[in-house]
Amino acid sequence: MSRLGVLSLSSLLAVTGTLWYLQIRNAGDEAGRAGPAQSAWFGSAVSPRVSAACGGTVCEGGVVVASFAGGAALAAASLLLFGAVRARSGEGTRARTGMPPDECEDLLAQHANDLITLHDETGTIHYASSSTRRLTGYSPLELLGRRTREFIHDQDWPMLLAVLRAVISGSSVPPTLCRVRVKEGSWIWLEAEFRRHFDKAGRLHIVSVARGASHRGSGRNGPGATDLVHRTLATDSYDMVTLHAADGTVVQASPSTQRITGYTTDELAGRRLSDFWHPEDIRHAKAHGTAGLGGFLPRATVRLRRRDGEHRWLDYRAQPAEGGPGAYMVAWRDVTESVAIRAALEESEKRCRHLAHHDVLTGLPNRDGFLARLREALRQAEREGTSMSLCLIDADNFGVVNDLRGHGAGDEVLVALATRLRTHAQGIAALARLGSDEFGVLVGYDDRGALEELAQRIAGSFAQPVPLRDGLAYLTSSLGIARYPQDALTAESLLAAADAALRAAKADGKNTSRFYDAEIGRNVAREASSLQELRAAYERGEFMLHYQLKVMLASWEVTGYEALLRWNSPDGIRAAGSLVAAAERSGFMGTLGEWVVREAARQSLAWRREGLAVPIAVNISARQLHEPSFLALMRELALADPQLPGALQLELTESALALDVDHARETLTQLAAMGFALHVDDFGTGYSSLSQLSRMPVHALKIDRSLVRDVPASAQSCEIARAVVALGRALDLKVIAEGVETAAQVKFLRSCGCDEAQGYLFGRPASAAEVAPMWRGRPAE
Repeated sequence: MSRLGVLSLSSLLAVTGTLWYLQIRNAGDEAGRAGPAQSAWFGSAVSPRVSAACGGTVCEGGVVVASFAGGAALAAASLLLFGAVRARSGEGTRARTGMPPDECEDLLAQHANDLITLHDETGTIHYASSSTRRLTGYSPLELLGRRTREFIHDQDWPMLLAVLRAVISGSSVPPTLCRVRVKEGSWIWLEAEFRRHFDKAGRLHIVSVARGASHRGSGRNGPGATDLVHRTLATDSYDMVTLHAADGTVVQASPSTQRITGYTTDELAGRRLSDFWHPEDIRHAKAHGTAGLGGFLPRATVRLRRRDGEHRWLDYRAQPAEGGPGAYMVAWRDVTESVAIRAALEESEKRCRHLAHHDVLTGLPNRDGFLARLREALRQAEREGTSMSLCLIDADNFGVVNDLRGHGAGDEVLVALATRLRTHAQGIAALARLGSDEFGVLVGYDDRGALEELAQRIAGSFAQPVPLRDGLAYLTSSLGIARYPQDALTAESLLAAADAALRAAKADGKNTSRFYDAEIGRNVAREASSLQELRAAYERGEFMLHYQLKVMLASWEVTGYEALLRWNSPDGIRAAGSLVAAAERSGFMGTLGEWVVREAARQSLAWRREGLAVPIAVNISARQLHEPSFLALMRELALADPQLPGALQLELTESALALDVDHARETLTQLAAMGFALHVDDFGTGYSSLSQLSRMPVHALKIDRSLVRDVPASAQSCEIARAVVALGRALDLKVIAEGVETAAQVKFLRSCGCDEAQGYLFGRPASAAEVAPMWRGRPAE
């Protein structure tokens, strides 16, 4: 079809309702030659009101109302679809000639030699051109409402279905060859082009323009085959295209084949390309290949061995083709670089997944990875009715190594301990580093004797000195053991039981092991109850501060008070020691500790407004000290009350400072710069490096009550107390003794040179209203 006549103009008039004169011409006509099916077509539209000429488009008043590109058949199909949609949606009207829309559509289609159909996503045919009868023997009415699948050869349907899906998704696909059953029952080859179209209501339609393919030649190596190879190569930008006979041998190949494979087209002629595939790809094709495509899958990725022995990754698409019965065409694209990039990304993702579940330092699974393995093992144990046990191991005094030798030495110790644990891998189902110096071991048995033996072996391996670059490190270990199913039934509860047993072992003095038992369970229950009480009491505002006075030993002059947390419970005022311990372990200490600091600051301001310069000491927990929000809180309070830093003393335990010496020193330096006095509480019971302590801006040491309790009766306690006082003198620090209850203790402490003391001998903790009258200090400045 080289030109659409004036009659096709009338069909456009029927759907636009405007008097138009439309002329469609082939670009080849202007050069005096017939345009090929793939050449460009141009349309011009003229009306009494306005005229416009649009290459490849039809315009109405300067607005594009239809477009067409490619061959004449697609131009006709585009106009047909435009007219049908406009007419059926109610937007168009009949022409002044009164011609019905359906008649107009058919009139346009009669001028095409090709089969034009319109169908929906399900394949149901809604329109067929008159040429249907000429090509297939069916009348258009016989096709309406039937499915496309009914007429397609079984071997061609998978490929055609993939093409249709691609068109529906918006992809552009090349002309497709397939076999269509005609009315008399035989099969013909058709070459079809497909486009999708959305009408005004948003409904999707597929326009199909098909033409007979028999004219392209039936010889194995005829001009039709060559044309198909070169046209596919040009249309789809494939790297190479090959045409195969039914037995899989190469009939024709594009010149680019030599660049891809290293073989010339003549060298490949008569050979099977599958002979050059990687063995794994050959096995896959034999298992899943399509008989109608010579063993090829309709689409796949394979490794092809070049002449030089290198394997290249190639994507291919195979479909039936002309060139003899059973012939097929394969279009290839080299994706080696893409595959390499994808492999690198997959390796990177695999590495990321590994890092997400493993400890970088030791290479052991981390807590997340261990929990996943524990859950899997418990599911298996439940199915099989077997038992297992979880052992948590904590390296005692690991902080000593970190502080004395540095974090590098600490890392060496952890790596050595992990290596030693691996030596016990026989019988171990899983092994992990769960925390800074905590490891987990999962074993597939629950025999107590066997577990005690394992615990002894692990403890013995931890007790062996760890060689470091500057000497040896000595550690011990504490172990907590819980068993499935007697102690817990889930991964989380089993881990909690083992953790409770570990805490019990450390409370027993470390360097020992504990099995989870009923007593530990009751302690856990009490702690859970305490935490519940803690949160409820906080919400109800039942916490309060009591104050215990401190005196100068030389004169018994009151020097200040220490603020102590009390719980105004329904049963009366109680010490909140158990609740504080629960708060420390649960993470609630930050909230509770902030309340204590704010309340002490409020009371200090109230006393100063009454003319009482009463220094108040407040205990700061280890968790508070290392929380980023703590410094911000103290700056906020100092900004609101500039005199507060001189009236509020902060007491920090020796163990809290040892948790992270560098961070503690930085925090204390900033607090001292604000003007707060800093006291080291419970000195003598924890660990602190004297060299580190000397570099911290602290102002006082408080001797722990456990050391004061046995003086002067215990010679050893006396020596320790004297040493602490001497240390304070050497570091120019004030020394305060806690828990003083007898006159003998006061006499001894005076003889040592201790500066201040507090305890029941001087007064029990009392409310702010009760202790204010005892103050006899200097007035507020």
